[in-house]
Amino acid sequence: MASSIPTSQQDARENGERGAPAGVDPITFSVILSRLNSIASEMTITLERSAWTSILALSRDFSCAIYDSVPRQIAMYDALPIHTTSMQLVVREIAEAFAGRVEDGDVFLCNYPYAKNTHVGDLVTAAPVFADGELRFWSVTKGHQMDTGAFVPSSVTASAQNIWQEGLQIPPMKLVERGERRRDLWEMYLANMRYPELLEGDLWAQLGSIEKGRQRLMELCREYGTDVILRYVEEILAYSDRRMSAEIEAMPDGEYEGEGWVDSGGINALNIPVRAKVRIAGDRVTVDFSDSGAQAQGGANSTYATTMAAGAVPFLYYIDPDIPHNHGCIQHIEVIAK
Repeated sequence: MASSIPTSQQDARENGERGAPAGVDPITFSVILSRLNSIASEMTITLERSAWTSILALSRDFSCAIYDSVPRQIAMYDALPIHTTSMQLVVREIAEAFAGRVEDGDVFLCNYPYAKNTHVGDLVTAAPVFADGELRFWSVTKGHQMDTGAFVPSSVTASAQNIWQEGLQIPPMKLVERGERRRDLWEMYLANMRYPELLEGDLWAQLGSIEKGRQRLMELCREYGTDVILRYVEEILAYSDRRMSAEIEAMPDGEYEGEGWVDSGGINALNIPVRAKVRIAGDRVTVDFSDSGAQAQGGANSTYATTMAAGAVPFLYYIDPDIPHNHGCIQHIEVIAK
């Protein structure tokens, strides 16, 4: 990124007219933004090169991201849009489930669809990052597992008629407590999987990735000072917010409708309609799927997290790719579903 906050000619003109925000140095802004992106990149490389299964090491069906304590997405690198556009939802569920009990050295585990996760096959590992004695960030990975303990050897079970047939359901749980791994939960998880050695290797890889993120974030806070980092994080989010506002405001206001379908629900439903109403007003977008088909008996149903990503991702493709994809962008899009 260039050594100034704006990254497009129009935004550069606007910022030049009104000046940089008070207390924000453009060089420092650019350096800290790049450092946060590099941390997410290093997390990604760590997971890819240490994973045991091909679904992570070769297919790269995983995502790494950094969140603040709220939590809001700050940085991600080369991640899957369906993960990172909605992953703040499950991180928030973890944070709320353990409110007042999040401690330095903890690691949390979750794959539960009704904790706003994408689906059972996606396992979330999240580590809180403390600086100056307080929770400041979350280092998070989400990885698609080779097996989930479903009634057939698969982590995407189209013939499942309920979530229990899809495999082991893990609500937000504490896998590591103040630096000590909980062997009971660790062994219970692996005892329910068909390929425990491979999945244990993948689990260690995810833990190594979030630990790398935790270390680098702590180093960043020590180098610049926690208050400085937090102040620039706010400006990074505000910068994406300003640019996303401008992008959406340039789109014509109005209501737009589209319809597609799912060929089969997996059991007996055919041609299930997917209807989207998109409303653009000012700098806000609403995507409403309420008129879509009813819940299917088979495994074709979408969780809210997946639905939210499906509604938001197209707009992230429309905008200038130089805009950091963080909470500043995502907050402009609301997705409604039954």
